[in-house]
Amino acid sequence: MPLTAASPIAMPPPSQPFTRADFERAERVLMGRGRWPKAEIWRVRVGNEDWVVKDFAARGFLARNLVGANFIRRDLRALQRLDGIKGVPSGAFAVDRYALAYRFVPGRPLATIDGPDQPPELFHALEATLREVHRRGIVHLDIRNCRNVIVNDRFEPVLLDFEASLDTGGWLTRWRG
Repeated sequence: MPLTAASPIAMPPPSQPFTRADFERAERVLMGRGRWPKAEIWRVRVGNEDWVVKDFAARGFLARNLVGANFIRRDLRALQRLDGIKGVPSGAFAVDRYALAYRFVPGRPLATIDGPDQPPELFHALEATLREVHRRGIVHLDIRNCRNVIVNDRFEPVLLDFEASLDTGGWLTRWRG
């Protein structure tokens, strides 16, 4: 349901573009509902912006509290550290303990693009993005899942799903010299 002038909205903190209540009232489309213990993935329109919301709130107690809250924290920490890197979604914030949001990036999963349709430049750009991610002290750990890489209409890669990432604190970069 779209937001209207008649529906009062509590102002979120300055660093948070919307709240859980805004999310639940906004126009939204379910993009993915993984099996336990995966989050629901929503595309939501708040104001004039499209966002992705990764949400564990509807999961059972164990998935939500033991797995979900930790995944959200890890994913959010990585996305915030990587903010500003071309090829990583921007604007990540915690909606609440069980959900995070970041700006929607249109594209399709790399897994859906046939080999002949994959230009070599795509993989050079993916390598450059991964190098910058590593310079910031994050290792993705699930890049083999080609659904975690989407390709935009200019054939540029965007990395998704950092919940399985590792924060090296920069020691990998220092070690390599």
